[in-house]
Amino acid sequence: MISSTFIYKHTQVLVVAAAAGLLLSGCISPRASTPVRYYSLPTGDPGEITSTTPRILTGPFQLPEYLNRPQMVIRQDNGRVRLLEQDRWAEVLDGAVVRRISYGLRRELGSEGVLSFPTSVLSDYDYRVTGTLTRFEALASGSVELHAYWSVARGNGDVLVGPEFVTYTEALSSQGDKSLLVTAQGRLLDRLSADIAAAIQSLAE
Repeated sequence: MISSTFIYKHTQVLVVAAAAGLLLSGCISPRASTPVRYYSLPTGDPGEITSTTPRILTGPFQLPEYLNRPQMVIRQDNGRVRLLEQDRWAEVLDGAVVRRISYGLRRELGSEGVLSFPTSVLSDYDYRVTGTLTRFEALASGSVELHAYWSVARGNGDVLVGPEFVTYTEALSSQGDKSLLVTAQGRLLDRLSADIAAAIQSLAE
């Protein structure tokens, strides 16, 4: 006669085996995973368009490899950076940067003739704006920084302004809310756009 102890132990083995099979097949999870949050850099206010000139091709603006990645980046002490696996960009960051600068130039100059690189629409332009962002991340101390080189050239490639080096900083009211970080980064790009637009306006005077 089979004892009740044997049946109980045999049943335990079957339950454990079934659970292991479900786990391997992906039907159950040992623990809930942390959801990934995705962010997009806003384009900003395009402003009031009053002219078709100047015609400007914006970009490219290059970013260092540690920034141009899906994960958002926090700069810590001693040159260390922390990648935020749960907070990611929903698009390629250097393209979003160029788009935001283009919108800023449109707003500052009132021209609908400002387009972002790459484009097949604008082949003949008055000015080409290019640059490099060497810093564009939050700091662990609670602020966000933008360091950039930028230049303005004619359509034929002759450099008229630059390369100019600028830095902008803005304090964050909350380090935990990454939406505030993204909004602050957009404002820093607007300040960069305003400086570039001022240089272009001075060229036309």
